[in-house]
Amino acid sequence: MSIIDQARTDFAASIVDWSETLTVKRLVPTYDDAGLPAVAESTVATVDGAWQPVDGQTMREEAGLKEKSSSQVFVPYDTDIEEEDKVYRADGSVEYVNYVRKWQTH
Repeated sequence: MSIIDQARTDFAASIVDWSETLTVKRLVPTYDDAGLPAVAESTVATVDGAWQPVDGQTMREEAGLKEKSSSQVFVPYDTDIEEEDKVYRADGSVEYVNYVRKWQTH
């Protein structure tokens, strides 16, 4: 097993101690019976992850755009999550994904 694979395995095992079930949803285009476009929200993943508040300072600055975040979410490396997805907690709170950073280990 490579060092990266071992780190991913270790992260997945450790996240159980401080994680909660999170649901990742994505807007997908659909069409109604008349063929008119509509948008529906579809669940793409349900994972154990860690939802942590951050101070709301600039997290990323790129091409003249500054993005601020009120929280960050840690999920296993292979989770299907993209910018513009929404992450839901069991209590009903939701966060809009404005940036995805994939580390090799998680």
